[in-house]
Amino acid sequence: MNCKRLWRQLRFPALRWLGGLWLAMCVLLVPVPSVEAARPQPPRLPPPTPSLRPEQALMRLPDYGQEGLSPLVWGIAASMPTARWLLAGAAHTGQNAFYAIGGSDRFSAFSNVEAYFPALNQWVSLTPLPVQVSGIQAATIGEDIYVVGGYLPDGSITNRVWRYNVLMNSWAELAPLPSAGGIATAAVAAANGKVYVIGGDDGDFYSNDTTYEYDPATNAWALRAPMPTQRENNVAVTLNGKIYVVGGVQAWDPDLTALPTLEVYDPVTDTWERKTAMIQGRGSPGIATDGVYIYVYGGLSAFYTTLGVALETTECYNPVSDRWGMTDALAVAVGGPAAAFLAGRIWAAGGFDGGNVYLNTNQFLTVPVGNCQPSSVELVRFSAEATAAPLGASLWMPLALLALAGGLIALLRWRWK
Repeated sequence: MNCKRLWRQLRFPALRWLGGLWLAMCVLLVPVPSVEAARPQPPRLPPPTPSLRPEQALMRLPDYGQEGLSPLVWGIAASMPTARWLLAGAAHTGQNAFYAIGGSDRFSAFSNVEAYFPALNQWVSLTPLPVQVSGIQAATIGEDIYVVGGYLPDGSITNRVWRYNVLMNSWAELAPLPSAGGIATAAVAAANGKVYVIGGDDGDFYSNDTTYEYDPATNAWALRAPMPTQRENNVAVTLNGKIYVVGGVQAWDPDLTALPTLEVYDPVTDTWERKTAMIQGRGSPGIATDGVYIYVYGGLSAFYTTLGVALETTECYNPVSDRWGMTDALAVAVGGPAAAFLAGRIWAAGGFDGGNVYLNTNQFLTVPVGNCQPSSVELVRFSAEATAAPLGASLWMPLALLALAGGLIALLRWRWK
């Protein structure tokens, strides 16, 4: 059998084989437009699971929606009785209640204490704080909620410390914070049975980096290792025995531009560690944890600038991989809300819209177990913004292979004529 006859027998199988190879290369290399293409900063996360499913709901609460539109995944429950911001939020699982304490509006600071019961979707007014105060955060240990410092109605800063007992519905004053100028807008968290007050504003031109530790057993304060970054309007939450401090602003910045900084404090070793920063800078955001992930939502992008706005975005942090990702946006953009995790949901009550409105909105997001993915509602919105990558850059290899194959075929046909 000569070469010409062999070529006639093999040329069509060879062409089919080359054509199949080219099609396979096209399928493998042509990109599918990503739903995250419009958001290049967030890390890629595993395939999403809808974050609100009927079988996961622990209670029936109203969803937030608009006429003719699908409801947002952040819902709105019964409104808080008093509109305010820079208030303290705390949850107590035994009472199944979310507490909103103090705060202020344009005219005054408040002593109001209001508790929300998700199972009833109702608010109840409780024994007020002995002082009117704002710029506070809270920490829960057992049956007690601790509130430290804050701004008084005249704008001065206090160092007084209060303990609220949820069973007795009563307040008691504790040893004052050992800061002559007091402290406000500091991050407050509880770990290992103690209360930690981190950063904040003490009335001078410098934000604090101090870490104070309060021991309820001795009613005494101690100074611990300072935080690496001086800041105020920062927030904190405790997860697996460590305190995660995020966001805030620095007093010497004329615009008070919000920071994305994340730093983690280990109370056992009294050491700090810097971790991956948030995607967005946030001042006075909400923060909560479901015991697996940390959620940071809302906040202000800046305080003293026309560019400063209230944020609606929600970020989710995986402490194992040290990565942030975006999840569902708030129903209402807000800064300085009361925040907590309770009954399978993260909560944001009250706050400031970044303009002229102090809110009494009570927002919630159902948190799936072990998952902080965007819901299907958000993915539809994200995909509408997605843009496909240019095809020319991705097809060069299969086209080059096709050209090479064509050249070989032409050469063989010329050789065997």
